Amino acid sequence: MTRLLLALTLLLSLTAARADERILDWQSDIHVRPDSTLEVIETLRVRAEGEQIRRGLLRDFPTRYVDRHGRRVVTGFEVVSVRRDHEENLSICDGVVLWYGAGNELWLRAKLREVQKSAAFGRKKPITAKAVLVAPPDNPNKGRFRTHEAIVVNQRGTFDPAAMQPFLSQLQAG
Repeated sequence: MTRLLLALTLLLSLTAARADERILDWQSDIHVRPDSTLEVIETLRVRAEGEQIRRGLLRDFPTRYVDRHGRRVVTGFEVVSVRRDHEENLSICDGVVLWYGAGNELWLRAKLREVQKSAAFGRKKPITAKAVLVAPPDNPNKGRFRTHEAIVVNQRGTFDPAAMQPFLSQLQAG
């Protein structure tokens, strides 16, 4: 069965009725290690339509605080699995859809380069189908956006699922 990574899972759940944007599930597993370091694993399921949640979610971790003895403490942390999950997804997917919404073109070009470099993440074969879905909010640059790296699906107005047919055909032919 074809595994398909859509950079926007929302694409599959769009309906004519507007659903509310919200966090559907949030689980945090926190492990205190013998050396006093913490391992925090958070798993989130989100319903997003690009209205309030446009570029993901922001987490804030305090790295400066005053301890119970009044001493200033500065600590750091390392984000590991978000990147690792992204690289794993690019190593196993058959198709990628990049959602070009509120982000700028520099961000989009960086994501296209990551897709190009997916072989470095352990891919055995090229990604079958790649698309950039150009979505609201509109701006003049989006109307002129072109690339040879992916199918460009212009959906700057109301989303029409039929516009994804070239991408789906390429994926099925893969």
